[in-house]
Amino acid sequence: MSQIKVSLYEIATTFAGLEALVENGEVSPQDAADTFEAIEGDFTQKVEQVLGMYRNYLAFGVAAADEAARLAVLAQSAKKRAEWLREYIKTQMQRTGKKSVKTLNGTCSIVDGSPSVLVEDVLLIPDEFIDYVPEDAMKPKRREILAALKAGVEVPGATMVTGEEIIKISGGTSRKAASSEEGE
Repeated sequence: MSQIKVSLYEIATTFAGLEALVENGEVSPQDAADTFEAIEGDFTQKVEQVLGMYRNYLAFGVAAADEAARLAVLAQSAKKRAEWLREYIKTQMQRTGKKSVKTLNGTCSIVDGSPSVLVEDVLLIPDEFIDYVPEDAMKPKRREILAALKAGVEVPGATMVTGEEIIKISGGTSRKAASSEEGE
């Protein structure tokens, strides 16, 4: 099969132009017949080549999508395994009472969880710690309640609770991984 140097568009334009010449009577149908046959062969050959490219791109797109899905599953699995290892380190550090461990791969530190407000009964909370938005809804001002509780002020209907200890891992990793670890 010889390689065609003209585009499918150019062949189609030539074909249409030759048809117009026959319709206008500038070229007889007998004279145009051989040219039509040659153009038809070139057109079919070019369509075959373009169709082959189409099928290749289509197959590549399917394969790339399949690979992307496979890699997404692999990435999710790796993240779950990393999180399991993180919790494993935390649990073992808690069991041994260690608050910090420094290694060549990084530093692991157990830190207390953040304090937060547990609203036991919103109706007992003083009005100074309540927002009425909309007017009939009572929304506790948790930050103000927490500040008051930290200052030793008793706020009826609310108590301060401390979240679960967390593990912070720093050093020994890429910046992106380290920043995502710090945020968890």
